[in-house]
Amino acid sequence: MNIKKIIGNRIERRTIENLKKEITKNVTGKKVLDDGCGGGSFYYEEHKEKELYGVDLRYNENYLGTFKIAESTDLPFKENQFDCVVFAGVIQYIQDYNWAVSEIKRVLKEKGRFVFATLNRESLLRRLGIINPVPKKEANEFQIF
Repeated sequence: MNIKKIIGNRIERRTIENLKKEITKNVTGKKVLDDGCGGGSFYYEEHKEKELYGVDLRYNENYLGTFKIAESTDLPFKENQFDCVVFAGVIQYIQDYNWAVSEIKRVLKEKGRFVFATLNRESLLRRLGIINPVPKKEANEFQIF
């Protein structure tokens, strides 16, 4: 493995760790949805007192709350159900991202919190090719921004 790739992997891991910490600080309310949760968008252990729900395309047996296999464009929940929806690192994988955001709006309570995070395509590290310079085609990542 070349040095550029080693540095890139280390930076990506550190960035994800810092992002999870920031998201964890911003999760509010009693009922929380992690849309596109994967391995977890925030530290669930710090929110054990909350009702945690997660959706993703693949089953996650380690999820600490209620987990459902679902698309972000077709959330299996009633309207105005969540105090907080976390949508981190997901939008670039959704071709119809406007529909996904409208689904979040549908399930989020009127005064709810929407915690959103995505990649920065214009980042210096990305432009230098140190971290993911192009969409991950094998993961169906779309060039949307």
